[in-house]
Amino acid sequence: MDLYYRLTNVEYNHLLDVERGRAEGMAEGKAEVVVNMAKNGQSAEQISKLTGIDLSTVESILARRD
Repeated sequence: MDLYYRLTNVEYNHLLDVERGRAEGMAEGKAEVVVNMAKNGQSAEQISKLTGIDLSTVESILARRD
């Protein structure tokens, strides 16, 4: 049986909240790395190449900090 099928609604919602929180934390961490690299003189292209983060995402992060 699938794990999600066996969970109660409360357990399932808690599991989803944990997964969402983890994803948000990872996104915040990536944004912090991008900003710090830019502050140290790295271009968006260099940041993308070194981190593996899509160039459009890097550019979006950098545009939000201005």
